[in-house]
Amino acid sequence: MLKYFLFALPRSLFFISLIFMSCSKNNLENVIQENFELAEETEEYYVYIMSTNGGGNITISSEEGVVSESNLNQVREINSKAGTLISDNYIGKFAGAYNKGVILNFNITTNEGFSFTGWTGYKCIKCYWVMTPFASNESSIELVVDKFIFLTANFEKILENN
Repeated sequence: MLKYFLFALPRSLFFISLIFMSCSKNNLENVIQENFELAEETEEYYVYIMSTNGGGNITISSEEGVVSESNLNQVREINSKAGTLISDNYIGKFAGAYNKGVILNFNITTNEGFSFTGWTGYKCIKCYWVMTPFASNESSIELVVDKFIFLTANFEKILENN
């Protein structure tokens, strides 16, 4: 059936169709490659942090200085369509823009009446499509900036015994 249809087309229209399909495919491949290269060339990545339940404070230290969560403003950032977050938005505090390769040390200070239960978060380049989740139970962690970082320090309230 396809052979009959192709032979029924005038030759000039058939070749124009092939050229169009070929150019369209190459153009799409070029756009995909350019987007991939742009993502890889990004030299500065944003870091967002938050603590749950008011249970403590995150401090970030690097060669560039120290940032304390208590000095940052609340923001709503990144819309997640990749399905790795429970809700569509990550809510956290913008902790700064860091160059690729910078080593960040994250430490927590636990408020009285709370216990630290661990870190959760994710790293991503193009966060709309792909995110890499991570978790740790250590109170201090070190991360190398190679993607955008969204980090949450999780705390739970200690129940008082009467």
